[in-house]
Amino acid sequence: MEKSECLEAIEREASHILTIVEDPGVDLARPVPTCPGWTLDDLPSHLGRVYAMVTTVLGGDPNSPPDRSKIPSRPEAQAPSSWMRDRLAILLDALRQVADDARFWNFATGPASPVSFWWRRQAHETLIHRVDADLAAGGPVAAPTVDLAADGIDDFLAVSGFRQVTAEQLAPGSGLTLELRAGDVRGPGWSVSTDEPLFTRDTRSADVVVHGTAWALDLWCWQRDVPAVILAEEVRFDGDRHAAEEWRPVR
Repeated sequence: MEKSECLEAIEREASHILTIVEDPGVDLARPVPTCPGWTLDDLPSHLGRVYAMVTTVLGGDPNSPPDRSKIPSRPEAQAPSSWMRDRLAILLDALRQVADDARFWNFATGPASPVSFWWRRQAHETLIHRVDADLAAGGPVAAPTVDLAADGIDDFLAVSGFRQVTAEQLAPGSGLTLELRAGDVRGPGWSVSTDEPLFTRDTRSADVVVHGTAWALDLWCWQRDVPAVILAEEVRFDGDRHAAEEWRPVR
């Protein structure tokens, strides 16, 4: 995804979350069904902390993870929504100013990696937590663009430690193989080897094929099990559904 698209997504999805949590009639103690143990108020608190961490990375040593003692924490007297709003503004400003070819540490690929990881990661972090906020508030769950949803699958695989390779490099191993097949995306889906871990954007024979729209598959990967009646699209399986669901490495 282009930088401008990611920044627009961060701002749009974060604004949606803030609209929910700052509604005078909302009960901030409502549980978040897709984040066990969390309440609605935990979402802006968490996102504010994530935004603060990323901003610290962008201002630090590109070869090292951030010094956790330098990552700002929410002041006790500040409401989580106010904290998130403040940190969002600082993050967006930092991402707008950083050079597109700059390199920084990230937790997936390590030192001096392309900064594009961070604007993409924050777009999907915010999007998935917007889904959490919608579900906690009992509202509808609107779909993003197909391109953003499909990119969310790439992001999921990247942060889960999967490296993209060519089809020829994806040799069958002893572990589970899956294909994620999005009916609204042109071309092949995502073929995943769980024992490497590797994936390719090509069609390969697989133990399990998971079918759905790009958005349904994105949510399934992130274990956001949105009811089909809300999503209007269910995920379907050719093969062992239980094995596929057990594979998902990140919640």
